[in-house]
Amino acid sequence: MKKLSKVKKWFTVENAAKIASHFLEETVEDSDLLQLTLDGQLPISVYLPNTIKAQSAVEVPKEEAKVIAILHHPLLTTDKSFSFHLGFHVNGQYKKLVDSSARELLEQVLLNQFNIPSNEKAKLDETIAEILAHEHKIEVSISFVGILNPENNNIIQTQVGPLDRLQGTYRFPMIGSNRLDIKDAMLRKFKHPYGVTDVTLDGNWVISPNGTWFQLADFDWRDEIDELDTPIPQGLPEDALFVYERDALMKFLSSIDETEETPPSVITKDLATKTKNKLVLTCRALALCIVEELDDTPTASQLKALKDAMQYHHNDIPCSDPTLREYLTNPN
Repeated sequence: MKKLSKVKKWFTVENAAKIASHFLEETVEDSDLLQLTLDGQLPISVYLPNTIKAQSAVEVPKEEAKVIAILHHPLLTTDKSFSFHLGFHVNGQYKKLVDSSARELLEQVLLNQFNIPSNEKAKLDETIAEILAHEHKIEVSISFVGILNPENNNIIQTQVGPLDRLQGTYRFPMIGSNRLDIKDAMLRKFKHPYGVTDVTLDGNWVISPNGTWFQLADFDWRDEIDELDTPIPQGLPEDALFVYERDALMKFLSSIDETEETPPSVITKDLATKTKNKLVLTCRALALCIVEELDDTPTASQLKALKDAMQYHHNDIPCSDPTLREYLTNPN
């Protein structure tokens, strides 16, 4: 890896592919990295060069998440007074909704959506009894307010409050519209003749360096949008840039490189003693190419010099001190 690359915090997709090609000693295309990202193997980030608006969000278990429930029943749609969309917010948790009886759900709909005053209890009870006695059962469909985090099945939900201003590098998880953006970028790299045809209204979500979730909001609207509880979801600005953060990229590349190495157990247990000794002597000969001296049992200072050289040339130390000392101890 070139010296400048060791201090850069992130790389464009094109530069990351070049680094991967050099590190793995094989040709790696931009599309290869985007495909790995889409498959959830290689984390990607987005660089926002200019300030945009976003709504902070929190991650909660499904049981505690807010939901929108829609009741379906013939008697809730045949009457003209009931002819509109029957969606209502449950001002509590998902668990509260699923634990509610059909009567409790109907009461919420009739009170909140159809504005039947609670003091007209006779009319309320009569309507509920008529619906419950009907031959068709009440069907309830539930939609979570927010988006599912596939890594842990939690729900990410925006918080009520003013919008935040974001600028810089943010993680770009593979959820909602984010997946479509990466898929579209990958197809363009493949020179695919068609773009993405999927549709989602989930908007784009990012994660700050300190782990805070944000949903990108409409940044072209007036400042009054700061006062809204539910800002309009917004896609990525045109000047946004997909990037791979250095630590994530090197960790991934190192994990691939390590899978091709001979497991230590094979060297220490399965190989014949003579073959093992030849390998140890070869390791010592290679080590002496980059350090000035090496005792039969390497000292702490010699191991440090060797690790410093590894860090400088490869930005990676493949094993611990005890393992390194074991494999470099002269068998003769």
